[in-house]
Amino acid sequence: MNTTLGVCLLVVGGRGVFEAVASKQIGYVAQAVAIVVIIVLGLTRGFTKRHGKTGLFVAAYLFLMVELLSVAYVTSTSTTADPWNYVVVMTMFALVLCLSGALEFDGLARTNVMGWLAVVGLVAVAVAVIQQRSLLLDVFGGSDLSSLGGTVRPAALTGSYLHYPLMISLICFAFVQAWVSTRRRWYGIVALVLAAAVAASYSRSGMVILAGGVLCHFVLSSGLGRRIRLGFAILVAAVVAFLAFEGTPYWSRYIGGLDSGAAGNEARITKWYAGMEYWFDSPLLIGGYTGQFTNVTGNLGGEATGVLESGLVQQLVSFGLVGTILFYLLMVGVVLAVKPAHRWLKAGLVAAMLQTLVYQSIEVVPFMVLFSLMPLVSSHIDFRSSGAQSFRSDEAVDKSTRHREQRSLRSHTLHV
Repeated sequence: MNTTLGVCLLVVGGRGVFEAVASKQIGYVAQAVAIVVIIVLGLTRGFTKRHGKTGLFVAAYLFLMVELLSVAYVTSTSTTADPWNYVVVMTMFALVLCLSGALEFDGLARTNVMGWLAVVGLVAVAVAVIQQRSLLLDVFGGSDLSSLGGTVRPAALTGSYLHYPLMISLICFAFVQAWVSTRRRWYGIVALVLAAAVAASYSRSGMVILAGGVLCHFVLSSGLGRRIRLGFAILVAAVVAFLAFEGTPYWSRYIGGLDSGAAGNEARITKWYAGMEYWFDSPLLIGGYTGQFTNVTGNLGGEATGVLESGLVQQLVSFGLVGTILFYLLMVGVVLAVKPAHRWLKAGLVAAMLQTLVYQSIEVVPFMVLFSLMPLVSSHIDFRSSGAQSFRSDEAVDKSTRHREQRSLRSHTLHV
């Protein structure tokens, strides 16, 4: 089971490998199979129902109904629309979100989840570093070589330079939380490596997740003292970043992301407005352009009009207001399924979800699958940290017992 889970995680983050030896469509099929296997493992290896999460099953069922109504409307009003590819992908996402939020996969939580996430993340980072040295670009495609004047934005093994940093940023928060909960040094080292890799990828969406996660943790933190310490750390990090990177391509890339007139942002905002016009021209409550503005449709062989650069707008035109609310409720259910004590992990998920409002990452397979599996990561960390605490407690008891025995022996010797 442990190895099977690891292979599935590698497949979810490795569509580019299948593209290199077969095709993009085969890569999607392999990812779909991996998702199904993960679900089957979770259901067959033991699970418990989370209290008060029945509403997620209702939301998933209603989302499926909205999908079908949207498809019926689109196919009745257009002879060229091809909604099914997008609907199948979103249905799979909704299923994983629902099950992961409503059920706790106890059996999978006892496997080496963090070890496999480290393999997925570090292998991807290693390939990305090589690609940024202009190697392996012809082997594993999807890297961006043009938008930054020849600077490589790596795809690693994901098949797209947009997918890689999203995946790494989520894994990064998993390791931050693992380090905070267990204080195991290697967790912290991996988290630092992954954070640096996201920054080096020139990805604004990835950096939005990292920076947004820190800010969300500041909001979620309990206690004035903890907020003061975190606020001071944020201030110091901002000053250091300014001194180290001001005037560099990294600084202009990330700070430019806050400027509506910066490279890429103007076109992005224009597409948001265009998408809203399409939504207003639809039935509003259900989708009127299902699957027509998404990369998924084109990648799977269908005809797509383009992208809208926003997961929120993309869902509005695809599934209307009702479908969009239901889908985001499923994502909220995943956030709430994370252990309350795991504030860093929860903060990373909140930032990731908010990031989908302004980037089209809601259709990215590794991003959505890893997002959905973070309650499993939380259960695994809880299992590991409780085991570590139990070990430390037993060790303290053994040490105390040895001290008592030594004192008793010395007392007996003096008495004799």
